[in-house]
Amino acid sequence: MLSALTSLFARPTYPSAVIMIGTSHAFALAHLVPESGEPESFTATTSGPAPAPDDEKPLRAYSAREVSRERIGSVTMRDSEGGGGGESVAWSRLKMVEDVSKRARELWKLAGIPCMGSDSSAPSSGKDDADGTGQRSADEERDEIVRRIVDEALRPAALEAMEAMEAQLRAHVHSTTKTTADCCRMETFPVFVVFVSRSEPGPIVGDSPRTIQHWC
Repeated sequence: MLSALTSLFARPTYPSAVIMIGTSHAFALAHLVPESGEPESFTATTSGPAPAPDDEKPLRAYSAREVSRERIGSVTMRDSEGGGGGESVAWSRLKMVEDVSKRARELWKLAGIPCMGSDSSAPSSGKDDADGTGQRSADEERDEIVRRIVDEALRPAALEAMEAMEAQLRAHVHSTTKTTADCCRMETFPVFVVFVSRSEPGPIVGDSPRTIQHWC
């Protein structure tokens, strides 16, 4: 009885995944909307001081809440803002996730990954709907689509963008007479695949107010 009531009042969720550059304090996200393949990218910074590395909070951005994450590498960017027309690292992060989302969209199309249609975009109930006939449940089908988006589109696009960013940095340093440490200020950011649950289908930002919160 209790489990039935819990299922009845449980808030529906919609799975997805993002590429996250940075930490939960200051980050940039690249997202492909599972229901449409629409590329989405944005940056955000939370208020207050940055937490210690061992006090990293789960991601909570607009309609998305972190379920799990996997670190896939790191990327170093130069912060030359105010030094002769250079760009800030915040702007560089935004440009990078925009590049990732565009690359990932092309890889999605090449791989023929299906969108979550009207049936598969129904909210996740947390229950296995398989009837013992060998057919996968709707939840399993949605999870499989998200996994394909990560493995065949988001992750390879992020790795390509990371390599391109590092190549640009090496070329810039090589073209100067200064050392890497002297030519500009460097910052290195972790890069993650973050699996999330959304409160509704569609883009993470959508029409909701642009606020960022941590888990309580």
